Amino acid sequence: NVSVRVRPLLAHEKKAGHVQEALEIQDNRLLYGSSSKQQKQFTFDNVFGPDTTQENLFKDHITKFVDHTVKGYHTTIFAYGQTGSGKTYTIEGMRYRAGKSSIKPVFDTPQEELGIIPRSIASLYKKKPEKAKITISFIQIYNEKVYDLLNGDKQKGLSIRWNKDQQFYVENAFRCEAATAREAMELFFVGIKNKYIGSHNLNAVSSRSHCIYELTLEQPVVDETTGVLSNKTVMTSKLSLVDLAGSEKLKMLSKLPSDKLLKESININTSLLALGKVISALSKNQVNHVPYRESKLTKLLKHALGGQSYTMIIACISPNDDYLEESLNTLYYASRATKIKNVPVRNEHPKDRLIRKLREEIVQLREENVDLKGVVASLMENTKVPSTVQSEVPRTIRKPDMPMVMAASPLSTPKKTFEEDQNDEVLSEDDESYEVEKKENMIIGDKLVDSVNMLKKFIDTNQRLRAKLVKTERATAEAEQKHADLETENLELRDRLDMLEAILLRQESDDKENAHHALVDYSRRKRAALSSARETREARDVMVEQSNKDPAFQALQQRRAQLLQEVSHLQRRESKSSSGTRRKTTSRRSSSTARARSSTRRQPRYEDSNIPYCHPYQRQYYNKKAKEKMLSRF
Repeated sequence: NVSVRVRPLLAHEKKAGHVQEALEIQDNRLLYGSSSKQQKQFTFDNVFGPDTTQENLFKDHITKFVDHTVKGYHTTIFAYGQTGSGKTYTIEGMRYRAGKSSIKPVFDTPQEELGIIPRSIASLYKKKPEKAKITISFIQIYNEKVYDLLNGDKQKGLSIRWNKDQQFYVENAFRCEAATAREAMELFFVGIKNKYIGSHNLNAVSSRSHCIYELTLEQPVVDETTGVLSNKTVMTSKLSLVDLAGSEKLKMLSKLPSDKLLKESININTSLLALGKVISALSKNQVNHVPYRESKLTKLLKHALGGQSYTMIIACISPNDDYLEESLNTLYYASRATKIKNVPVRNEHPKDRLIRKLREEIVQLREENVDLKGVVASLMENTKVPSTVQSEVPRTIRKPDMPMVMAASPLSTPKKTFEEDQNDEVLSEDDESYEVEKKENMIIGDKLVDSVNMLKKFIDTNQRLRAKLVKTERATAEAEQKHADLETENLELRDRLDMLEAILLRQESDDKENAHHALVDYSRRKRAALSSARETREARDVMVEQSNKDPAFQALQQRRAQLLQEVSHLQRRESKSSSGTRRKTTSRRSSSTARARSSTRRQPRYEDSNIPYCHPYQRQYYNKKAKEKMLSRF
């Protein structure tokens, strides 16, 4: 079942001047396009207009899926569409309020606004058998990681496994048994508080994850022959209600999207693209390969897409003409899904299914036997064969194309009674009526022989079908044995993987422990070095304090200050003499003879210093050296 729901224009859209001109609804048809030439026509099972209420949608179209669940079939309902098109309103119907740091649900939402999940919970608990029990799970797929909404742990994602009975399932997901509809609603409220909700330009309250709310019904099987409940066999069926995140274009969400919004949008579109690939493959009857494993969403929806369950897809679109392209993509997606054909199968044990089919076959054969006996009895009455002859006539079967010939036997000419003789005389008088009756008897005899041949063919067909059933059972047993062997091998491989993981974890723990020990040793040595440096600094401070109090040290400090003054005085004198010498040398002519005389001239020494006469550029070096030599005395 593929349906389309068109939401009404919102208040802020009406204020902004948005209109609904490209959309036209005609019963189960939808005309969508910007003009009459470009208008596209789509036909679906149902088309819900903007005036469709939540109650009418549930009563007219969703109730039958709850009935299928009670009868033992898997059922799935999910909503698809652009972000802000009304998917969460259709599935949940809850109001949300934006807080300072997060968006939280409003639990006092009006009754008429509640969506499919709350109404399905109330309906299922009213219709379930007395001794049946219901378990609930609530998960979400966020950034291609599976989280349990009933657990509330958003740190670690859950794994998806596969087995023969459950197909794809979420490992270690919470499954809580709810005895009443109130408990089921409380679990629903716990889940929606933990799911990821964001805000952007297209939608102030946008689901950023795919949410799957699943109700599992386990009920004892009723024996059809006795009408008594069986305590040994249990029939399991599931009702899955899925709220998909909306497809979106990043440029429409925000002008400057954050890294978080960018990552969320990419993962949402990737999983929806994988879902579209699966639907395209199933619509083209590509049975060889359907890419269920490309996304975690398609893995968990495998039983609903081309599987053995009743499925309803609700494609939600916006009537706003600004979103014409996005709405057309949603309608194309939904039109491809109409070509998928599911074959719903009741979820019962294979032995119970075989017993039920055999019992139905026995009942059918008994009814056919009764019908054939009635036909034979009516044919016998019409042929007017005497009872004495009926018991003695040999039962010979002739082919339909052979003429009917009476067998030459003494029994073929029995003795006639007086009444039969009178009848023969009447018939001999009226030959025409005799001939007519004779022809009717021949036709009736032919029909009797044809009925016998048909009965033989039916018996032969039944025997062939039984032989095929035996072969099928043998092939099924062999396949089950192979599957069991593969499961055993899979378990062995999983055990090996677990062992390797344990070894790796042990090595990692050893490495972490060694690193911890090294870090502790390094910190201990560092603390020791810091303490020794602190002690050294304290000892030095004590020595400085003691030396400052010593008179000899104070005298040395004063002498040092005097020497520093003398050194500075020498530096000033040398700087003055070097500047005068530099002026004389620049004004003097640079002749070779003058340089020779100046080189051979006797170099005088200063009387107040031990520094020899040298080139002016070298005096600073000697001054510095003399200063260091003087300071080294202290």
